[in-house]
Amino acid sequence: MEIQYLKMKKQFKSKSTLIQFLVLYQLEKREKLKLSEIAGLIGSRDDLVANEATFLLYHPSFNPKKSPTGGIILSDSTNSADLDPNNTIWINKEFFINSLVFSTIPTKQKKVK
Repeated sequence: MEIQYLKMKKQFKSKSTLIQFLVLYQLEKREKLKLSEIAGLIGSRDDLVANEATFLLYHPSFNPKKSPTGGIILSDSTNSADLDPNNTIWINKEFFINSLVFSTIPTKQKKVK
């Protein structure tokens, strides 16, 4: 799925998953949300939403050093580990990448029980 970002300094497009689109859509409507709240709003499991959101923050195509401020979203996580359902996230309006189109699709899937 291709998403166009309009709320950032520069307009971008990304190839993303449906869950990532739904996460970003909820953040556009509500500013900051816990991942568990987003999971409830979109009708998905907490762990799946947390895994997909992790790639919006730490995808190697635009944030290879896993900087906490280098992703499409930001979080209240205090380390560069995977996000969990208790983390609060919001859109990073300062996000910048030199490419107009990029991917947020997970490069490796974390096994979910």
